Amino acid sequence: MCGSVRALPEAVAWLLMCLTATAAAAERPPVVRMTMESMAVRGRSGGPMSVRVRLEYNRPQILEGRLVLTFYDGFRTSGDLLLTQRIEGIVLHGTDRVFHVLIPPLPEAYNGSYEVEAWFETDSERIPLSSSRTYRDPPDPFTILSGSTGMRSLVLASVSGSPDSRFMTGPRRGLHRLLSPDMFVSRGQVRSGEVTWSPSMLSAEDLPQDPLFLCSFDVVLLCERALARSTSEQLEALLTWTKAGGSLCVVAEENGLAVRHVSFLQELLRDAPMDVLIGRDGRLMLPRESDIPAAYVELGRCVVLPASRSVESLTADQTRWIRDFLWRVRGVGLCPAAVPDKPQAAGPADSAAGVYDYELPGERPLMIAIYGPFLLMPEDVQMVPFPVIIGLLTAYVLAVGPLDYWLLGLFRARKYTWVMFPLVTAVFTLAIVQTARFYLSSNETGGECRITDIGRDGRPLRESVLELDFIGTSADVDQSVQSGMMSCQRSAFFASGLPSPRDVSVSGRFPQDYTFRRRLEQWVPDITRSLTFSPREISELLFRSGSEGEAAGPPDWSDAELVTTAGGRERLRRWLDEVFAGRVLSAGVYHGRDEYVLTGTPILSRIDDSAGRAIRMRWLTALSEGQRFTESLRRDCLRFMTGSACWGQRAGFRRWVGQVSPGGSASMEDVVVLDNQNPDQWLLAVLLETDSGYHLIRRLYCCPQTD
Repeated sequence: MCGSVRALPEAVAWLLMCLTATAAAAERPPVVRMTMESMAVRGRSGGPMSVRVRLEYNRPQILEGRLVLTFYDGFRTSGDLLLTQRIEGIVLHGTDRVFHVLIPPLPEAYNGSYEVEAWFETDSERIPLSSSRTYRDPPDPFTILSGSTGMRSLVLASVSGSPDSRFMTGPRRGLHRLLSPDMFVSRGQVRSGEVTWSPSMLSAEDLPQDPLFLCSFDVVLLCERALARSTSEQLEALLTWTKAGGSLCVVAEENGLAVRHVSFLQELLRDAPMDVLIGRDGRLMLPRESDIPAAYVELGRCVVLPASRSVESLTADQTRWIRDFLWRVRGVGLCPAAVPDKPQAAGPADSAAGVYDYELPGERPLMIAIYGPFLLMPEDVQMVPFPVIIGLLTAYVLAVGPLDYWLLGLFRARKYTWVMFPLVTAVFTLAIVQTARFYLSSNETGGECRITDIGRDGRPLRESVLELDFIGTSADVDQSVQSGMMSCQRSAFFASGLPSPRDVSVSGRFPQDYTFRRRLEQWVPDITRSLTFSPREISELLFRSGSEGEAAGPPDWSDAELVTTAGGRERLRRWLDEVFAGRVLSAGVYHGRDEYVLTGTPILSRIDDSAGRAIRMRWLTALSEGQRFTESLRRDCLRFMTGSACWGQRAGFRRWVGQVSPGGSASMEDVVVLDNQNPDQWLLAVLLETDSGYHLIRRLYCCPQTD
């Protein structure tokens, strides 16, 4: 008892010492602090997000390592982990380091925000990062706002030539009002809360030099001498992004422009329906002073506003047309006079017949993301060949029978039979397991579907690849990616009852050069989507004329009569039959509600609601009962993949906007290139069968209907 009493002061002293040490450790300043600021109030729905990161380090020693960001859907639990991103090769030395980080496309946040946990990893330690001035482990999370399942978040990139990009002048504020998508709510097209937007205030120095970074914006605005302060690399990135489907609004200064800026404007307005002359100083010479230069730029759109024209000088019709044209409101083309007071929504086209409005080749992103994997699933799993099974069983019988008997008898050691028998059985069991694993995992992937959009010279503008992995053994798969954006999100059709992708990580410099890693489970289909603006060449036959003795090249791809006239379509059909004989599954030209089949199986362009639901029920039954994927189901999937149909978003933002700028998300929403209510647009689609799956080649023609 006396010993316990004497030990009590020592225990109290030890406890106080531990508490003091813990408090001192908690109060010591962190080695590295970090702040993270999103470039917009909310990130863009369905696209990557750009954030500005500042690492504060004030020690003289050099600290080298990597920045690790983990993204959670609202709560920091293992079940809500969406992605781990590692940025390699960061060196800190006595000063702050500020740089931009592009976050890969993520699944929609349930509550409209992502929680981000940050660490700085070196070879010897893992430092928690937060904005707090005291050491915290684990660190306080950062919050990034984004769209949610019930809200569309749009981002306008407002680029100014002023170093203080956050300063709002009167003209810039007027341009924001001009391009504000609040008109969807004010005109009663969507309900309040379904669409939100925020400007991303950038200076000319912040304008990306990589077009994939621009995928975090819906519309880009160059104002207040931003054009004059842009470099050649930035202009090239803007032009590549616009041709791939972006929307660009430029305020053209009338002096101070270099040759590269004038060439940029000339390329943008190359296909403008009006005669626009651009002087060496950048002055726009228009047929009428009230004209607004605008044009389709391959898959994208642009509007060029002369600096002499103020927003207040525009009429109400011109203001509404500029806004609707850049945001791609359904049915709005290049003719301002043709803009209706209220655009026609995508709804039932003929309620009496039950035929719904439809989308055309590759135009229904939900069909591609949900039903496309059925098209790519392997027809069957390669089993262990029967002769191999017979051979293994025969060898086993010989080993435990005659061989065991004669071999042990030769050495007069038959008493060891009870040792040899279990040993031989174990060896053959392991051999059978490894053989079965070898054959079952030999057919590891289902297939891929490439969607390539070509330009006026036949060269690709962008390419989306939907790839299905279906492996027989659980494994971590690494894929090296260069100049491309990859996302992993299980299809909504496969999501029911199946685990979500786990351990998805990006390591390196996204999106220039990085490694994409994900965990694949045994016999669980996994879908990835990649987007690139510099795809591999499709075929030289698409953009060169054949020499003597070779297949002739196609007619001029820039000639719209190739698709708008019967003679042009006949020439195109003959060329397709000659060059791609036996590989064309379907080829057609689409304009509004008209479909002109060139060759191959006619595409199912219209389908009523009851027929579509019947096909879907067949798919569900086949999947639930484990039936083999029949050829008839594959043909139905092919039709939906390339030409259907009747389901989809019939309300909200996508009801009124037929197209969106490139985003790279796994939902494939940005593959839409044709607005079937726009009389200006014609689409040529050619579906080829390849060794690895399918290849859909498209060419969008825009023929403005001028007065």
